[in-house]
Amino acid sequence: MKNLYSVLPVQPESSPQDNRQYQLIELANGLKALLVHIPDAQQAAASVAVNAGHFQDPEDTPGLTHFLEHMLFLGSEAYPQPASYSDFISFAGGHHNAWTGTEHSNYYLELPLPHFEEGLKRFSSLLSSPLFDQQWVDKERQAIESEYRLKLKDELRRLYDVHKETSNNEHPFSRFSVGSESTLVDSSNISLLEKLKQVFACYYHAGNMALTLVGPQPIEVLAELAAEHFVSLAPAKEKTTPPKVPLYTKDQLG
Repeated sequence: MKNLYSVLPVQPESSPQDNRQYQLIELANGLKALLVHIPDAQQAAASVAVNAGHFQDPEDTPGLTHFLEHMLFLGSEAYPQPASYSDFISFAGGHHNAWTGTEHSNYYLELPLPHFEEGLKRFSSLLSSPLFDQQWVDKERQAIESEYRLKLKDELRRLYDVHKETSNNEHPFSRFSVGSESTLVDSSNISLLEKLKQVFACYYHAGNMALTLVGPQPIEVLAELAAEHFVSLAPAKEKTTPPKVPLYTKDQLG
């Protein structure tokens, strides 16, 4: 298994009072992983960060990366049933969730130890070979619409919208980010489903993602779990580049 990963020369620093053990490794596909051994942990957890958020939405499809986050949970090639992943997490007594921000998206799970490896198998399959089944596109569009309408009167969301309105309108921060039924639509030359597949292929690869595994297992075991289950992610390609325009123009600075 060791030929599937290498230990990086630069390692995290920690306090002498910290009883946790840390190791940074890189898998054969280019994915970097932080391993954290916590001797007295009762459960184990995994998190995958993706260097892509609503800044990477196409201009004509606001909210597409948020929509992609929803669609990834609806079946993979290895586990095609749309509720397979969530049903397993519930059965195992674990927890999972995801979020999409401006420049990053994140997916995570926490599971009791007896179910952790099976959970990783299912988790990694969602991120490496999602189905993108057309029959679930309309259903999840409605879920995004409901999420959007739920927070229309939320004060923090309103303040966030003011912040967007007073930023540089050429910067992607200024765009609508949640998505809605009216923004998540087919274009004249490409379907919504194809847009999802394009964004996934562009940003969901090992060079643009990072993994963290945390648990009571020895570091060597965590490394083997990372290598076994996440080397299936698409090999590293070019990383996401940040916006080249300023967030605020000179006239917008007080």
